[in-house]
Amino acid sequence: MSHGDATETGGDHLYRAVDAYYGVRRMGRAIDARFRKWERRHGARALRYSLAFVFFWFGITKPLAISPADQVVRPTLASTPILNELISFRLFFQALGWWEALVGLGLLWKRTVRVAVACMCVQMASTFTPLFVIPTETFHWWPLVPSAPGLYIIKNFALATAGLAVVSLDSEPLFERSRTRRFRLTGSPATGLRKRIEGVLATGRRVLRAMSSRVTVGSLHMGLGLVFVWSGMLMVSASPTPGQWVASVVPNSLIADSVFIPLLGVLELAIGLYLLIPGSRATHAAAYLCVGYVGVTMLPVVFAPSEVFATMPFEPTFEGVYIFKDLILVTGVLTVDAYLGDGGPGGPGDDA
Repeated sequence: MSHGDATETGGDHLYRAVDAYYGVRRMGRAIDARFRKWERRHGARALRYSLAFVFFWFGITKPLAISPADQVVRPTLASTPILNELISFRLFFQALGWWEALVGLGLLWKRTVRVAVACMCVQMASTFTPLFVIPTETFHWWPLVPSAPGLYIIKNFALATAGLAVVSLDSEPLFERSRTRRFRLTGSPATGLRKRIEGVLATGRRVLRAMSSRVTVGSLHMGLGLVFVWSGMLMVSASPTPGQWVASVVPNSLIADSVFIPLLGVLELAIGLYLLIPGSRATHAAAYLCVGYVGVTMLPVVFAPSEVFATMPFEPTFEGVYIFKDLILVTGVLTVDAYLGDGGPGGPGDDA
């Protein structure tokens, strides 16, 4: 082979390598564009449906007496003398379950979302009571190292902000406003004045809606970041967490616990830190990490369904309830990314 042929062959290899690089880059941009399109079209709806699913399922199991939440609700009620005297545990637990189930049903329709979220906020305010009433049950080391029930309750903060975000992004008024007006201005000058007033009012409503959306989505953004960082720090520091239970049910032949636990902690910590870093690109990175995170946390459903469900598939264990709540966290991150992440690769803010 001549020197010229060798040079030509080397150039061909370089050309193919560069062409392959740009081909992979184009494919990545196409995938990212589809991902962003899905987020914008379905993100808020997926968050609303995941909230509805969790609330209805975890609510209806209480009156059916198959909910694991009694291990938290019973000692909380017993430690609250006034409530304990006024109502029996059975009646209180059933009423709480029906309330949550109705919240879940209300989240299925846009017109009833606002009523459902208002009821959800009332219920959520009571769910934080065990953190202070029975700290020995909800914390291994108060107030930094929560137990599985404690972290389950702490995640409710993210659920509450998710509900408020759904109200801003994916709801409609319960009753349509009447288009008829009791008083009408007539005449040419009066008609112009009426149109100007209507324009000002419409602009004011749009501004208020935009401000409300930014505040609620921002609160969800911050809440999700804090929950992921807290959970990740506990995992990395080898504190007792539900994440360790996830690792314990995955076969060691697939991945050793000593490797899986810190990896899951680093993944949670990375998601949380990306969410707390200002900028849409960081949020977009967190969204991609969440896709992998939900796959990892659902491994027990595949490898140890008996640990997730006491009776398949309706009666969840406490650990099962915990991991299914992660669906709300993940769809919440996707919703935040769709709302705030317009500057990421492949988005409208990156046309280059």
